[in-house]
Amino acid sequence: VFPLEGKYLAQGLVNPNGSVGPMTAGGLAFSPDPEQQFLYVGDYDNAAVEIVDISNPVSPARVGTYTNAAVVTPTDLYVSGAYLYIADESGGFSIANVANPALPTFVGSYNGSLSYYGVAVAGRYAYLADFGAGALVVLDVGNPASPALVGTYTSGASPFGIFVSGKYAYLASGTGGLHIVDINGAD
Repeated sequence: VFPLEGKYLAQGLVNPNGSVGPMTAGGLAFSPDPEQQFLYVGDYDNAAVEIVDISNPVSPARVGTYTNAAVVTPTDLYVSGAYLYIADESGGFSIANVANPALPTFVGSYNGSLSYYGVAVAGRYAYLADFGAGALVVLDVGNPASPALVGTYTSGASPFGIFVSGKYAYLASGTGGLHIVDINGAD
């Protein structure tokens, strides 16, 4: 763990039983609060997302675990407001309510593909890197219980990651390179 000055503080791995030890970590995301108290970690070994309190970075503590049929191998996570958005390489895309980090709950899912490697959210839209289809997938998540397909962009290669800023989506498409896609301004 590093503070803003870049000084190494500690390394800690949190297992589902609360003990410190190894796990196969996939994607991760920080909570949106100014203190970034919680870290959400995709856990391949247990088909889960572990929620870790990092308010004391030298002593991280697991406070919750999210499991659902759509969470198999969570590759990327994004948190906005009370929602955790999960891209999964084997389980599709799902949304959980994490307003109470100790008791996350299922909200909705979208299974257009089972190989999402990246997720970014801006406004009412979720942007997914669809590895299997070689595409950027745009979903309307304004109603998080029922994500709806808005459109796709075919990159011609299998994308690994996505970042959205303003009216552009940046898609890391493996051997296809970087694609910068005009998304007509994210809300």
